[in-house]
Amino acid sequence: MENLISINQKRIILAGIIFSFLYAILASFFSSKLLEAFYAQSSLNATMFFETRLVYWGLLLLMYFYVITVERLPLLYWKDKKYSFMFYFLSVVITLLIGYTLNGIANTILYFSHLFTSGKKMHEYDIILKNNIVLVVFTSLTAGVVEEFVFRGYIMSRLQILFNNKYITVIGSSLLFACAHLSYGTLTNFFTPLMIGLVFAIHYQRYRNIKIVIICHFLFDLISLLIMTKTNYR
Repeated sequence: MENLISINQKRIILAGIIFSFLYAILASFFSSKLLEAFYAQSSLNATMFFETRLVYWGLLLLMYFYVITVERLPLLYWKDKKYSFMFYFLSVVITLLIGYTLNGIANTILYFSHLFTSGKKMHEYDIILKNNIVLVVFTSLTAGVVEEFVFRGYIMSRLQILFNNKYITVIGSSLLFACAHLSYGTLTNFFTPLMIGLVFAIHYQRYRNIKIVIICHFLFDLISLLIMTKTNYR
């Protein structure tokens, strides 16, 4: 089906990939600098943090209008395949285990190389998210839904159209996903998204179901944030 796309259509698709990636970079940089400014003034609060998450939902909305008005293609070019509940359950469990294992290996290598650090931005996250389960869930949901629709649902399928190569599709989307997290400012915050991005991309390439990777991403971020903030919700 990718071969039926015209040269002009491929240019439009390339423009969409560039736009969505640059928006993600700018949104991450904007929210990072905004949080830093409020943190420096001791005025950082949950409402301000919530508003920075809405910027990412704006990306998804703009992408939707772009694909239906300019590309004239579905946002999810790959139709979701249907699976049983047990397949969903096992896929989520196994994918998370693989993701945490690879992430652990990467962090161990960085630690013994004296390159491991969580960065100032994660410290700000810790402060604002501590004891706020609603914001933790919303932050995790935002990352799970928006980032999976953008980097897996949209960018992966478009890279496949442009290059018709599954390796470029998986590696390219994962590198873009990792680069979109560069505003966190550390190697740790680059390699973690890269490892997770590769795991999610391989799964989506193989099984073509966006709901599974959304659930995995949501749970990965939720668990990670709960561990990071050491929150007690009793």
